[in-house]
Amino acid sequence: MIEKIHGKLKGAINSVKSFLARIPAYLPPIVACVVFVMLLCVLVLCLSDKWESCIPSKMVPDYKESDGRVSFFWNDFNFYGIVATVLALFSLWYTFRAYRSQSLTESNTRNVSIEDQKSRFEDLARHEYRNLVVVLSTAVKYFSKANQSGGQRLEYPSESHILKLQTAPEDYVLDIGPQIAAIASEMRLLLRNYNIEIGVAHDHLLRRSINLGVMEADYDNLIFKPLFLVSNSCRMDSLLSSVVGNLRLSIVEVQRNVEKSHKDNKLTPKDLFLLRSLELMLIEHLNKLPKALKNVVDKMNRWKDNTDKHSKYLSYFKSLKKADGFELECDHTDALKRSFGTAYGKLVDTFEKDGKDGKDGKDGKTLNCKWNYKSGENSETEKEINDVLKILPSLKNISPKDFEWIEAYKNVLQTIKNKKAFDLMQFFPLMLKMDIMAELPKIGMVNYEYEQTVVR
Repeated sequence: MIEKIHGKLKGAINSVKSFLARIPAYLPPIVACVVFVMLLCVLVLCLSDKWESCIPSKMVPDYKESDGRVSFFWNDFNFYGIVATVLALFSLWYTFRAYRSQSLTESNTRNVSIEDQKSRFEDLARHEYRNLVVVLSTAVKYFSKANQSGGQRLEYPSESHILKLQTAPEDYVLDIGPQIAAIASEMRLLLRNYNIEIGVAHDHLLRRSINLGVMEADYDNLIFKPLFLVSNSCRMDSLLSSVVGNLRLSIVEVQRNVEKSHKDNKLTPKDLFLLRSLELMLIEHLNKLPKALKNVVDKMNRWKDNTDKHSKYLSYFKSLKKADGFELECDHTDALKRSFGTAYGKLVDTFEKDGKDGKDGKDGKTLNCKWNYKSGENSETEKEINDVLKILPSLKNISPKDFEWIEAYKNVLQTIKNKKAFDLMQFFPLMLKMDIMAELPKIGMVNYEYEQTVVR
């Protein structure tokens, strides 16, 4: 009996708490004000000497007292006036609070400074390049032959790797004129759709018996979107530069760091921002590569005694060796090649028009650039390049046959160090493969739960 009563009381308390949680934040102060005014009315009535009715409108002074006293509050005193004044003051105060709150909300969501918004576009290039590396690394492990048995997958990438790919559409809040507003809205929509596709892929990965074609379609979206989103951010960034009248400064800033080898080529503002996005990806590549490569070498040396693990990672590296340019073995739909073509195809065509056909690039398409990075004793970029060049021999010794392509990467990196012209289109898939290789040990795989079928 006591337990039933206790359960009912607990249920009632939880219901009250749930009800209170749904009450708007602005409602309690208003109720408090109304109660205060009602208490004020009661206080006025209590202090009055006598009244004929408890209703203030019917209260009249009582002149029948023998001593001739009258009510202080009702003798030439406007009761309704004082109540109305109190209510008006409280209304004015809450109106001011509401206006201030709305102004702050509008300021935080719409009046974002242009420079702050442009810095978010710059960070998107870095973020999406890292997303692309993570997606391709998970694809290498998920689609590998070592992860198959009886026509089914044995493991799937940890949820954290997939869910961290999501972006924040609310970061793109700047609306300046109808053209910018439309592009900002389109960008938010693209990011929202990308988040939905990430969620769908995550749900599909958890299903062991999912159709292979479905997963290939999911990875097609995950691989294609990062560079596509970067291209759209560059388009918006170029329009923002023209809006603030700062376009020349933005172009000079980009040209100071990344210059074309064909000086007579005329590039559009978007082309220059696309070049800058590639430079930001190159910086992101060099920032994290030395430490990551050292981690790969150390782990592969430790795993020599663990034959299964060592051979599994060698199979991953062999799949990268088979890659021809943008055509990776784990990319079953050539999404990377299509994505790079969609994002940077027009820029490549611009370079190709006035430049000579490249010897190494397919179909004579090149992106011949030179990177005038800051050099000297305090140069982080130069230090990172030197660190990578030092560790490459140790990396190649792990499996010389599988790492023949590292020599091509090394040669281009040496060219970049000497600030000479290099083919960025040729180097991009090489640095992407290098980042994938460095990311592979960080990708955790989860065993599918054992499904036991009971036959009756």
